[in-house]
Amino acid sequence: MNQLYLVIALFLNFSPQGEQSQLDQEINPQNFQARLLAYAIFEETNQARDSLGFSLLKNDAVLDTAANYQAYRMQKENDMQHNWRRDRKFGNLQKRIETLGGGFKAMGENIARNFILKVEDGEYYFLDEAEKAIDKDGELIPNKTYRDLAKEAVRDWLNSPGHRANLLGDFDYLGVGVSPLVPLKKGPNFDVYLCQNFGTK
Repeated sequence: MNQLYLVIALFLNFSPQGEQSQLDQEINPQNFQARLLAYAIFEETNQARDSLGFSLLKNDAVLDTAANYQAYRMQKENDMQHNWRRDRKFGNLQKRIETLGGGFKAMGENIARNFILKVEDGEYYFLDEAEKAIDKDGELIPNKTYRDLAKEAVRDWLNSPGHRANLLGDFDYLGVGVSPLVPLKKGPNFDVYLCQNFGTK
């Protein structure tokens, strides 16, 4: 069995306690809670669907595992891909789902890579003498909260036609995957890889 899959499987039964109250805490790279971010993305996805008149999605353990596999794989490979060539068991979404338990007649996948520093994409930030992120006025820049990052990811998916079609698609189930944080080469910022797997049984 794939080593990466074994690592991910250890987290399946973890359920965040007091999730709602924790979503607004600033992300701490020394105590990053991937499952809390996954929960926030799940909630934001259903809020977006509900606000636009679409049915709510239910969580599914197979989709969670497949999405986590994909997020971890992208982090490991340092590459944003839906498909992995020459991987017969986990090479694409359908193979991943079948390997992990199957049971879906329709599937979809969204992926993303976001960073945790609370700056807009493309916005400049600077480093002070202590290597902390500051804005042009010298003010410290905090990290996003779990809810901030989830809202950003869902907004970006909704603004992309292909991702929007999946997020608002005729699916019944959703699994969310979140990679470990990836430190960037310069400064205090971190990347995180995200994956949504959708399915209909």
